[in-house]
Amino acid sequence: MTLMRILISLLMALSSAVKIHGQEFDKVVVCETSAASPFVGDVTQCVDHLTELGNQVDCCLDNCSRSKCTTMATCGSGAVNICWNGQSDCTERCISCSRAGILLNSVKLQCSQFRDSFVQLTGGFLEYTVNGDSYRLSVFNSKDT
Repeated sequence: MTLMRILISLLMALSSAVKIHGQEFDKVVVCETSAASPFVGDVTQCVDHLTELGNQVDCCLDNCSRSKCTTMATCGSGAVNICWNGQSDCTERCISCSRAGILLNSVKLQCSQFRDSFVQLTGGFLEYTVNGDSYRLSVFNSKDT
């Protein structure tokens, strides 16, 4: 990894506050885009699907064993999940699917890179804390599931 790519990754990982549906919380985006990452178009389908479900539908973490992650959507080469990232015992945690889609879209946009000048890939995760609960939302290759 070149020094420039390392610096860009570090800058992207800096903490920032975001306001979604009137609620402000801290988030950190970490990019992990590589040649094995999913296509941006596939991730866009997943993000759009979650966003279209709206605020009335919750996307829930219901796997508190092993990985503590639950896949919310899989679209072609892309997949998105929610993971428990807290210090306390893992219990079912939910986030509105629309909010998850908005947050995952920020990962998609910040982490997208061109490979070969015409193929755009993306991958990474976002850690955030809201109401004292810590989560991780990830964009990854569906072949990793």
